[in-house]
Amino acid sequence: MQHPIVSFTLVGVQFATLLYLILTSPLALASPLALVLFSGGALLALSAFFAMRKSRWNITPDVHTQGLLVTTGPYAIIRHPMYTGILLVALALFLEAPETARLIALVLLLIDLSIKYRYEEYLLNQAFPDTYPSYRARTKALIPCVY
Repeated sequence: MQHPIVSFTLVGVQFATLLYLILTSPLALASPLALVLFSGGALLALSAFFAMRKSRWNITPDVHTQGLLVTTGPYAIIRHPMYTGILLVALALFLEAPETARLIALVLLLIDLSIKYRYEEYLLNQAFPDTYPSYRARTKALIPCVY
């Protein structure tokens, strides 16, 4: 069962932590590592967005009644490439100015997205009981071949 309050709270925490990291970051990324992480994360998130758009993409983890289970593009390798992309971007932003408050924001984002993807998987399993379990068995959640 979908719970709009849970969904919007998870999205709110996600946006608040990302916004904090963005607003407290330098205007330009100077570190090559941060630049690679940021670029890779942004490209992964965008490719996931374009793969997802046919299934009635939604900002919340809620599943549309006429949505489709997307298993192509980056979704062929990991179940939550948008979340992985967001985490890579956030890590890059943190590395540019590693401070305690920014580390707390990064950890909160990681916790939030961990809860969000588990909640989303619960909803996807309910919406696609015939196909989601096998898809979940053959893919990793966030990191290809690892986790």
